[in-house]
Amino acid sequence: MAALALFAPPNLINDLLLRWLSQETINFVVWPFIQIGAVVTLIAFWAMYATYAERKISAFMQARLGPMRVGKWGLLQPIADAVKLLTKEDFIPEKADRYIFFFAPYISVVAAFSSCSRFRALACLRSYSPVGRRTRNTR
Repeated sequence: MAALALFAPPNLINDLLLRWLSQETINFVVWPFIQIGAVVTLIAFWAMYATYAERKISAFMQARLGPMRVGKWGLLQPIADAVKLLTKEDFIPEKADRYIFFFAPYISVVAAFSSCSRFRALACLRSYSPVGRRTRNTR
């Protein structure tokens, strides 16, 4: 048994991380990022193949074959769609303001999400306001 341990590969990732980071940093910073990345990757793959299934089902209901060009039975179609999306040409009209044209989608998304969130930007000012709190005992 001990001879087998000599041939086992070293734990390179752990050794490299511990060389630059403390154990607490790995536990509370690095490991959560790895977990979040794994969950996001699983959700992305699920979304890709849910889209594929939706396309195949709608093709079946319309008496068509659906996506069949990429891979066997079209299983690589979501990856081809992602590559197509990432390599599309980004054009900006000549007379458009470049920054507004670029940031307009982000501004609309931030506005939509900020309406759903709770902001406490001026919470420090509220504590000095006499409105809404009792200043003397009324019993």
